[in-house]
Amino acid sequence: MALRYPAERIVVKAPNWVGDLVAATGAFRCLRRNYEKAFLALVVKPSLVPIIDNAPWFDKIILWDRHESPPSASRDARRALREAAFDLAVLFTHSFSSRWLMYRHGIPRRVGLARNARARLLTDRVDISRIRGDRRYVGKVELYRALCRHLGCRNAEDQRPEIHVGDLHRARAEALLRRAGAAPGRPLLGLVPGAAYGASKRWPPDRFGAVADRFVREHGFDAAIFISPDEERIADAVAGAMQTRPVRFPAGAVDLAVLKALVENCSLLIANDTGPRHYAIALGVPVVTLMGPTDPAVTESPYENGTVLRQDVPCGPCYKRECPLDHECMKRITVEDVYEAGVALCKEIRSPSRQTRGRGDTGTGGSLS
Repeated sequence: MALRYPAERIVVKAPNWVGDLVAATGAFRCLRRNYEKAFLALVVKPSLVPIIDNAPWFDKIILWDRHESPPSASRDARRALREAAFDLAVLFTHSFSSRWLMYRHGIPRRVGLARNARARLLTDRVDISRIRGDRRYVGKVELYRALCRHLGCRNAEDQRPEIHVGDLHRARAEALLRRAGAAPGRPLLGLVPGAAYGASKRWPPDRFGAVADRFVREHGFDAAIFISPDEERIADAVAGAMQTRPVRFPAGAVDLAVLKALVENCSLLIANDTGPRHYAIALGVPVVTLMGPTDPAVTESPYENGTVLRQDVPCGPCYKRECPLDHECMKRITVEDVYEAGVALCKEIRSPSRQTRGRGDTGTGGSLS
């Protein structure tokens, strides 16, 4: 298959959510392989840069977000786009602001995802509605695969997500775990009780605590709570519900970079439908995902080493950030449901312990008997 748009200087607009960006890494790899000699730049939200840290696909990173970037950073981004003389833009978002950014800087060929007629300022579009067909939603991995196919990329089928954990990140993670009292020889259970999307995505903290206690007592896990800097109250609620001692980190100590290494250390992750779940997918870590107000089709991945737990309710999927009713979609997921799903994953998968994960070794630290 020949490339539809031969180009020497390409700029890529990255997705704006953690999970979407991780899901797009397989497509980034595909672009790099097909445009092997091209200059490849990525426009990415500043807060998401740690996700693609150490990745080998881009020659330049341009920091820009219409909400996050101060005026000086926006000027720098505009200057970089103007001076680079790109001949092709590939957009993994379908927002007007992203299209406008590429159009106003004179990039002649602009290829991206679009919903029906919402393709203004694109020269070539990948029609989401055509891919979706009669389905209500379509997964991000499928959309990114279709974008690569449209470009004429070889091996577009391979959309395995890929994130890179540097030695510095691993050293930081090991230091955090050691200081927090995690025992080096014990398997690590990661708990992700927050969700930047909103409270509607969050399983009750007391249930996170209850399921963590069972893994600690019955299977010898250490249970570590992973949160963003503004979710300390959620972590406090989980820890307060536990009868065993959780692994806690100092406020603000866990950023998106060191989180990659912490997830890599896990033998099992139990998470709301949020960014760390996608880290686990990319790193091959078993993950139980608790899903409420959203449709699993949107974030499903054929590469997930895990189980999605979801209960159908008459009002869902609603996509509301705050539940206006009784949050039944999440409350119907029981502690027993989650515990059994986690045990089943650990029995099926021989997971390395955190002493060996990421170093090319194989162990059995996460297996249950």
